[in-house]
Amino acid sequence: MVGLCSSRILRANEVAERLGISRTTLWRWERHGQIPKKKQVGPTVTGLLESEIDAWWASRSTDGTPAGAAQQ
Repeated sequence: MVGLCSSRILRANEVAERLGISRTTLWRWERHGQIPKKKQVGPTVTGLLESEIDAWWASRSTDGTPAGAAQQ
């Protein structure tokens, strides 16, 4: 099929597990614009595009925090 995005949709728990963070941290990073925003997949389902997470991960700083994140 032409024109369809080939990226998988990852649920928040999958992304958090993949990044080794809690879902709360994932939510906080999203709220502060430090990670790609979730997409609405269905009426009650949201997810993140795997390709966006991969690109974001590749752009991260070397000290393990998202680019632009405040140190706590």
